Amino acid sequence: MKIAPYQPGQTLKEHVTDKRINEGDVESYLIKEVKKLGGVAKKWHARGNAGVHDRIVLFPNDEIWLVEVKAPDGKKSVKQREFHKQLYDMGYGRNLTVWCYEDIDTWLLMRQECIRAGAFPSLKYDAFQPVGTQLMTGRIKR
Repeated sequence: MKIAPYQPGQTLKEHVTDKRINEGDVESYLIKEVKKLGGVAKKWHARGNAGVHDRIVLFPNDEIWLVEVKAPDGKKSVKQREFHKQLYDMGYGRNLTVWCYEDIDTWLLMRQECIRAGAFPSLKYDAFQPVGTQLMTGRIKR
């Protein structure tokens, strides 16, 4: 399947319910968009550790993100929700889940805006929010 970018004017619901988009398409789009910004998105293989994120995204200047990739109709397992919440509770704000191209575009745009403003690029992430609402701006208390 050829990956097409999110279409302007398309609602999130229309985009997310497009059954033609699978997890591999979303993951390929993530890799391509991260590379455009000078980063890499490496596959995370953690044998015996269910629940870890799919990708470790590395940007210049020690910026590391943990990204879980899901198909638009995908659901997180209980172990994934528990691990993601554990990271969030520890104050690690650079972990998120993306379900569609728009989630990736929104995250990368917010990251760029933080960098332009001189802020620590991070996201408040709530592992229990529904699709399209998990991205919220915020700063992590250290």
